[in-house]
Amino acid sequence: MTQLLTEISIKAGKLGIKLAKQIEQDIFLGLGSNLGNKQAQIYSAIAQLKQNPAIRIIEVSKFYKTEAVSNDEQPPYINAALKIETSLSPQELLKVTQDVEKKLGRTGKSTNKSRLIDIDILFYNNHIICDEDLIIPHPRAHEREFVLIPMMDLSRRFEHPMVDESIETIYKRIVSISE
Repeated sequence: MTQLLTEISIKAGKLGIKLAKQIEQDIFLGLGSNLGNKQAQIYSAIAQLKQNPAIRIIEVSKFYKTEAVSNDEQPPYINAALKIETSLSPQELLKVTQDVEKKLGRTGKSTNKSRLIDIDILFYNNHIICDEDLIIPHPRAHEREFVLIPMMDLSRRFEHPMVDESIETIYKRIVSISE
């Protein structure tokens, strides 16, 4: 078997083909909706993401009903999280998620407003990115139960790269503060 893989690697190298080394990725997306058929919106977003050949959905959290985090009166949200693998860069993944949001009827990118669908890149491995259009990890992921609870379904031990604590530790701290 090893010889066969070596022969394939040598032949691929001669053809100029790079063989990708399979590594575990810790890429997490947060999904939320508080307008229309909320669950259907999230299922549609997941289906749209699955159609992209560069994205593989590894796991989907349970769906959670949560209250809006806003001073404005809003209907409750349904929130979920996904663990994915992708060959896309963080910026390319952002473009894909924004395209899915638009296909599903989202207009604009307003903060703390009702929306048909919201897809956020919560974490992209342990990358820390602060661009004009993209901030990873999501800037308030460590403060929001509606992010942390679905993340607990997927990866309790994932370490937030800026807080240097696991999702589980962060969640327990937030819960103890709110009690």
